[in-house]
Amino acid sequence: MIQKPLLEVKDLCLIKDGIPILDHINLEIFKGSFYTILGESGCGKTTFLRTLAGFEKPTSGQILLNGIDITHLNPADRPTNLIFQSYALFPHLTVQENIEFGILDMTLDVIEERTKHALNAVEMSNFAYKYPNQLSGGQKQRIAIARALCKRPALLLLDEPFAALDKSLQQRTQLELVDLQEKLGMTFLMVTHDQEQALTVSSKIAVFAHGKPLQIGTPYEIYECPIGSIVARSVGEISVIKGITQFQEQEYVYVYCENLDKTLKIHHQGQIDPNMPVSIAIRPEKVQISKINTTDIKGIVDDIEYIGDMSIYHVQISNSNQIIKSSVIHNKRFQVNLRFNDVVFLHWDPDDAFLMPN
Repeated sequence: MIQKPLLEVKDLCLIKDGIPILDHINLEIFKGSFYTILGESGCGKTTFLRTLAGFEKPTSGQILLNGIDITHLNPADRPTNLIFQSYALFPHLTVQENIEFGILDMTLDVIEERTKHALNAVEMSNFAYKYPNQLSGGQKQRIAIARALCKRPALLLLDEPFAALDKSLQQRTQLELVDLQEKLGMTFLMVTHDQEQALTVSSKIAVFAHGKPLQIGTPYEIYECPIGSIVARSVGEISVIKGITQFQEQEYVYVYCENLDKTLKIHHQGQIDPNMPVSIAIRPEKVQISKINTTDIKGIVDDIEYIGDMSIYHVQISNSNQIIKSSVIHNKRFQVNLRFNDVVFLHWDPDDAFLMPN
């Protein structure tokens, strides 16, 4: 039996002052998924979230939730709930009162039952009578989710939910959020500009740019098989080398790269024409670096990023301005001793790079 999507967005557009903020968006979200909209500031991701919640009115298109058209419903009439970056907790109300606030129009029995269930679900029952200023950032996030749970939304919308937390708390809280989402079986839609968060929590990611998704896929698909440079750069570092295709041999394409003065063999599924301008992209962790003289790509160490557990070496290729990055993980058994201006040699497997049309 084919599963029907919980949320269907069909050709959604929002135009303000003649400028398309949302540009013909089409996507589907299935029940129980943790879906993330990833993109830089100004790409339209928050506007899209607010449109789903009913705070922005689209110019055209449809939003279907459980097969029901909610495109023009008021926010209060939609089976969605939006959790803001600040969590929007009332400082003068206790945790329990904050949670109850959204369902005060219900009977007392229902209020008590739903509040108790929500507190238990987020494991915050012992904090019912504390105030927001007595909670950590992660605990405030849980209370905001508990308040949303009381309204039993079909879709929970999260606007940069980790933005107010420091790095260590972000890492801990994002895993807790995934565990909570799986335990409750709810459907989460999050927007963020943080690539690490998107890769960690998501079952599916839509990379946004210019008001629409450029690519939709699993974290693995987005990272390992990006369809273009914007998507590739949105999830990790890449080095880009321009070239011209020469010929294709089964699942490999041979590309001449002037900056390297070499022809590279690159894995590529699908047909590609000869003499086509392309870009080769390679992740730093896929590039092996060595001081041993080989026939591989030669360059000098131009810059070094030291990041504690690893270093990223920026290598300027001989006789060109081409920079290729190589990352090395440090540990006790293996230490690469490289310094500025060292002559080095780079190598990678043809299966580890990918082609992108210019």
